[in-house]
Amino acid sequence: MARKKKFDFTNVQSYKRCEEGIHTVKLVQIDEGTSQAGDDMLKATFEVVSGNSKGARVFDNFVLTDKALWKFKMMLQGMGIKCDGKIALDLDKLIGKTVDVDVAHEEYNGQKRARIMEYSKVVVEEDDDDFDDDEEETTEEEEEEVVEEKPKKKKEEKPKKKQPEPEPDDEDDDDDEDWEDE
Repeated sequence: MARKKKFDFTNVQSYKRCEEGIHTVKLVQIDEGTSQAGDDMLKATFEVVSGNSKGARVFDNFVLTDKALWKFKMMLQGMGIKCDGKIALDLDKLIGKTVDVDVAHEEYNGQKRARIMEYSKVVVEEDDDDFDDDEEETTEEEEEEVVEEKPKKKKEEKPKKKQPEPEPDDEDDDDDEDWEDE
């Protein structure tokens, strides 16, 4: 006895688990929701834009309580958005923005899954052609939000040229300096 059944896979996406490590991702979807405890939260979907895991999706939830808001702030800062004091944020304008994420695998309900452990600013590598295309897409949006900040960066760059000191190799120091610029 043959058991035949018809299936329509037209709009069904294939997923692969993101490898562990640092990946540049872009935000492809962000939805409002409610946590199990009844708190407001945001559900984010990111897509890896380069490397072996290109096309893989990783997900994160941001519970919008005072104790958990630090995680959402870390993501926004990684995208280059200032988060000092009270801010108004259009969630739709976050779509397409890029951020680096540190992904680790964990077991959940008996299955291994990718989990975002940390967010940071995108580190641009000159050899990465895939990233260059995505960077151009988000640059215009980022420029609109940080128009006032550009003169500050130029002022800080000029003293560096006058001082022939070599730049430090420590990436953490560079990241802290970048954060101050933005």
